[in-house]
Amino acid sequence: MSTCRVLLAAVGPWEALPALTTTFALTLEPVDPEWREDLIQRGWDTDALEKPQLKVIRGHGSVIWAERAFEPAAEGPALAVAREAAWLLRALAEQGASALYFDAAEKVMSPEALEEFPARDSVALLHLFVDVWGDADEVVTEGMEAFGLPDVRVVGVDPKAAEAQATAFSAAARLVCEGLSLPAGAAFRASESFPEFISEGVARDEGPAEDDEVPPNPCGCLTLRARGRAGRP
Repeated sequence: MSTCRVLLAAVGPWEALPALTTTFALTLEPVDPEWREDLIQRGWDTDALEKPQLKVIRGHGSVIWAERAFEPAAEGPALAVAREAAWLLRALAEQGASALYFDAAEKVMSPEALEEFPARDSVALLHLFVDVWGDADEVVTEGMEAFGLPDVRVVGVDPKAAEAQATAFSAAARLVCEGLSLPAGAAFRASESFPEFISEGVARDEGPAEDDEVPPNPCGCLTLRARGRAGRP
C-alpha cells in the first residue's frame, strides 16, 4: 500500500519552534523569498489573503514545516490524521503565523480562517483540505491525500457544467464523510437531477512529478465517467 504524506507550512516570526505536542515532524527554517512570493500570489488569487496581510507575511522571515507520513487504512478515511493536521494549523495560527499552507492542494489559508475551526467535523475538514479544479477535459479534486483517499476525476460531461464540479465534490464528500466505496462498475449520482456516472476504479500515477509540481496522490485517482460516454470526452 502506498504511503501518504501530509505536508503543512506556516510563515511566521518564530526564532524557535513553539512547544506543541504532535505526531507531525516540525522543522524551522528561514523562509525562501521566492516561495513566499508564490504563496502570497496564490493566496491573493484565491481570495484567501487580504491586502493588509501581505506586508505582514513579507515581514516574517521564518517558516515552520510540518510533515507526517502514514499508511492509509484498507477501508475508510484517515480522519484522525486530518483532524490533527487541522488542529496543528489552528495552533500555529494562534502562535502567530501570518499565512498557512497545505501542500497537496497548494492551498493558502489565513490565520483567521482557522479561528474556532471545528477540527472534528468531517465536512469542515473536507472544505479545509480539498479543492476542485477543471480544464477542457475533466474536473478533478486535490487534497484527498490528507484523508488517505484517492482524488476524484469526473469526465464525460462538460467540465464547465454545474454537475461536473458538484459530482466531484459530492463523491469526495461521501468518500470522506460516509466511507463510501466506488469500485469499478459502481454507479454514482450526486442528486436525482444530475446525470449518472460509472466508476472506472482507481488508477495510480507512477511517474515522478516535475520539480515545480506537487507529487501525485499516492492513493491514486478515482475516475467517474458519465454513463454512455466511452473513451475520453
